[in-house]
Amino acid sequence: MTRQAIDRWRREGKLIAWEVRKSQFHYPSWQFDSRGTPYKSVSRILKALDGDNWAALRFLNDLIPEIGEVGYRAIAQGRDQEVMAALAARSLGAFS
Repeated sequence: MTRQAIDRWRREGKLIAWEVRKSQFHYPSWQFDSRGTPYKSVSRILKALDGDNWAALRFLNDLIPEIGEVGYRAIAQGRDQEVMAALAARSLGAFS
């Protein structure tokens, strides 16, 4: 995995990242699988949240009561559809 690949994925909206210093970004490690590939649902979540990295970070770091799991853990368990359904329900006004 190269720095250029990570940076490209960030610019393409495939990774959650935030700038800590000029041109230095922090990437939560939980968004990568055991091979170092970003989970595909991360980009879908970012897209659904209009690229808002902070909103995606909050959503995935919090317990999602609808599924009884923290978002990033549910993704790692392969529960992408449940996570996306919970996000969609919230965008339609369903709150937990």
